[in-house]
Amino acid sequence: MTAVEIDPPVAERLPKTISEFRRLHADDAKLFDAVKAAGFENLEALSAAFRKEGVLPEKLAESLAPETKSELDTFLRALWLREYYKLRPEIVLEINQKYGELDWRLSDSFAIYWATLGIMYSPKRESIDCDRMITQSLKESFIAGRILLPGKEPSMNYMLIPNLGIVDAVREGYLDAYKRNETLTFKSALDNFMKNAAVTLYSYGKYAKAREYFRLIRKERRGDPRYQDFDTFILREWTEDIKDGSYKQVHELISGLIFQSCLLLGYDDEEGASAHLKLAEIAYNRFQKEFDDEKGRVRLPPFDMMKTEIARSVVQNFPAIGERVKAYISAAQAEKSEKAEAPK
Repeated sequence: MTAVEIDPPVAERLPKTISEFRRLHADDAKLFDAVKAAGFENLEALSAAFRKEGVLPEKLAESLAPETKSELDTFLRALWLREYYKLRPEIVLEINQKYGELDWRLSDSFAIYWATLGIMYSPKRESIDCDRMITQSLKESFIAGRILLPGKEPSMNYMLIPNLGIVDAVREGYLDAYKRNETLTFKSALDNFMKNAAVTLYSYGKYAKAREYFRLIRKERRGDPRYQDFDTFILREWTEDIKDGSYKQVHELISGLIFQSCLLLGYDDEEGASAHLKLAEIAYNRFQKEFDDEKGRVRLPPFDMMKTEIARSVVQNFPAIGERVKAYISAAQAEKSEKAEAPK
């Protein structure tokens, strides 16, 4: 199962079993004839094939009217959820509508689902343990709740990155849990999340949203000198160890950011790649400034050399994404050459 793709209006009137679907469509001979013409003896056989591919067979899909195709596709997905994953589609939709698009291939989405049911069936429709499970799982979904696949094709060579689209839902989840339970642990967890969220948003190129979260932090911490200037805050969070760090520590930090940038390129996340490379350059320049101010420190190799060596390593050691990284680099170099040759 991939991310849940169920049409909400269609889902509201869906039958729950194949028998019920047959009864509701007893007069629709065209539908059942199309199923047989596509090579399936009955809906049970079609359902089994659907679960292998995740889509309606092409021949069948082409033979159905758009409305019928949508209803059949949604029914088979909902049936798959009920029978195999033991999930109620209407609750899954409710969760996605409340928190944003979660990836249901990941365990944290399931944790949110079962904790939501726990609250629904609690005597007073409240449970601090379930609130903890929801807020923690939402936070984890934000941190690593989006799957990137090489070439967007199914593969075990996937990469987990933040699901930035649910950041507001995580914040609201903490606020709601704090109001319901009046427990300071939720407030403390929210404070930590806000700081980390601002840095993560910035790291993946969501600069306006990062500033919005920084302003919210500053509003809560009036007078705290650590939260007066956005750029200083971001720089401190990413490079706080640079001034006193060893050459090895700083080299590893910058190399790690460049490496992550290359990986994100390989998974077609250009915005995230650009943001990580920008952070690497900020850290590099910060260390070089410290080198200029303090004699005796070992100087880092040129930044372009570090980028080239790390990119070459990614191309050689990660064949699933290597060609895409190479293509991006070639395109960037060509663009750079064109700009250099353009008349001024």
